Amino acid sequence: MNKDKLKILIVSCYFPPLNVIGGMRVYFWAKYWSKMGHEICVVTIKNDVLDSPLNLPIDADVQARVRIEKVPLPHKMFDIYTPKQNRYLNNTTTNKPKKPPTILGKLIKKIKRAVNKYSGIDIYSPHLWAFPAVKRSLEIYEQWPFDIIVSTFGPPATHLTASMLKRKLNVFWVADYRDLWYGNYYYSGKWPFSFIEKCIESFVVKKADFFTTVSSLFCEQLIARFGNKVATFENGFDTESLEKIAAGRAFPDDGKVRLVYIGQLYREKQNPARLFEAIGILKNRGISVEQRIEILFYGHPDTFVTDMITKYNLDTVVKVPGFIPREKTLQVQRDADMLIFIDWQNLKDTGMIPGKFFEYMHSGTPILNISSAPNSVPSKLIETTGVGITVANAPEPLADIIEEVVQGKKVPYNPAKDILARYTRKYLSEKMLEAIIERFNKRQA
Repeated sequence: MNKDKLKILIVSCYFPPLNVIGGMRVYFWAKYWSKMGHEICVVTIKNDVLDSPLNLPIDADVQARVRIEKVPLPHKMFDIYTPKQNRYLNNTTTNKPKKPPTILGKLIKKIKRAVNKYSGIDIYSPHLWAFPAVKRSLEIYEQWPFDIIVSTFGPPATHLTASMLKRKLNVFWVADYRDLWYGNYYYSGKWPFSFIEKCIESFVVKKADFFTTVSSLFCEQLIARFGNKVATFENGFDTESLEKIAAGRAFPDDGKVRLVYIGQLYREKQNPARLFEAIGILKNRGISVEQRIEILFYGHPDTFVTDMITKYNLDTVVKVPGFIPREKTLQVQRDADMLIFIDWQNLKDTGMIPGKFFEYMHSGTPILNISSAPNSVPSKLIETTGVGITVANAPEPLADIIEEVVQGKKVPYNPAKDILARYTRKYLSEKMLEAIIERFNKRQA
């Protein structure tokens, strides 16, 4: 029996106001699926304990249409996830002296590091959140019997929650992968831990009715494991956000060329060293880089970036402002001279494309893609959409292009609006739900 109006339960550990890219995909599902007339409930972590800023606003119309259930983490004594208080909240500062670590505390820390290194498991992931999340979801079902569950990985707790609900209620289940579980490009375990992880994942998700993911690379890998019930729906960008950007300029009119990177840099996966070396080459060419160039890394400050800035003696050129509110982020992206994207160094990761890249594509600012893989998905997207240029991950060609921009030459930028339209949150959310409903109706028939 087909249903025009569906009740959809979304399970995600991340959701606004938590300002992390992982919550954006879910937020726009909720926004546009509810606009399509469906009833949406989001089960998420009570996120004031997570160590990220809580400055991502939820639109008033989304709050009015979408039910948001915040489920606390289990008590820390029952969970390996024991986060510190969120340092971004004003009420978490304290002047109490830190207690020296105990022998047991040191041992636990060593065990955590070893598990992370050899198993690939993110030890800080809230695994046992699945149990209170299932309990709350079953309570919701008693009053609001949902038709579909959509869980998005990671962490594993989301699929664990949906898996238990599927076995209990036999509702239609969509398992979404923002990242891979087994074979994760960042948390990659070693045998035999990787084999054990693969077996656990296969057991957890084997009853899923449909799989969705964010890239063709992930799609191929999931099809190889779970069959042809997998489809790709990229992250995209919400063009309605452009209406909220402040009219004023983000940067002073001081004649500097500003190159901006926004988001997380993955250690050992993305390396800005060649970019920093290019600035050294420009110094040797006689360009006053301190007066003409500013490179800005916005996002969670990482010591490996700040250490590299010191190593290359670029403290006056390269800055790390840290987190900024979303509206400010969009303004910075719009007003930069170039947006830096550092492609994945490992050629097996050429299909990787972070969510932030789609914001870059719609920013109106050319992208400087630093990549040694012209066939990578980001490189191909830049070529087909005409939103920037790909430069080899080597200091000389980088120095050449930056020097041209300093001298007033424009980076090639001819956006193909018809192609960009395929990467909006609205289009992709609607397309994804259409695919879900088609499969849901087939199962109901």
